[in-house]
Amino acid sequence: LDGIGLGGALGAVFSSWRDLSQNPASGALRSAVRERGRIVTDMFKNLTRNLNSIRNGLTQTIKGRASQINALTEQVAKMKESIVNSIDPVIKEELQAQRMLVVRQLSTEVGINYFESADGAMVVQLQGSGFSLVNRFESAELSVEESTSYGGNVTIKGTLPGSGSGIVDLTTKISSG
Repeated sequence: LDGIGLGGALGAVFSSWRDLSQNPASGALRSAVRERGRIVTDMFKNLTRNLNSIRNGLTQTIKGRASQINALTEQVAKMKESIVNSIDPVIKEELQAQRMLVVRQLSTEVGINYFESADGAMVVQLQGSGFSLVNRFESAELSVEESTSYGGNVTIKGTLPGSGSGIVDLTTKISSG
């Protein structure tokens, strides 16, 4: 059965059962049923291992991106104080340009909308959700939770800026940058 896919292996199992049903006393046919069943079992085990490996890799990628988003939103929020407190208009403009570079980098990680208030503070929201990643000088914290139940779902949650406790499920609201 080398080189055949799962469908072919399952077909071979059913075929061997059909053969055995016509000659139930045959030791060779019983052995063929057992061997083909073992092959299908091994194929399912390999598929499960491969799918788990893919899921784990994707989960690690999502966690890495969430961590990067957290670092960038924290950086944007912290820059607000320097911008607002800057007396020199040239330095203020440079700081705003640096912050825009960080916002552009953030936009490559996740879809965002942003606006700047008159005092130089910035609000950055997840595109289409209204969830604030940055609200003036505070940033949200994204977290990734992996369910160990059947199917192993991954959930992305956000803690509202400044609340520490207002947690929102963002899994379906996040889009790529």
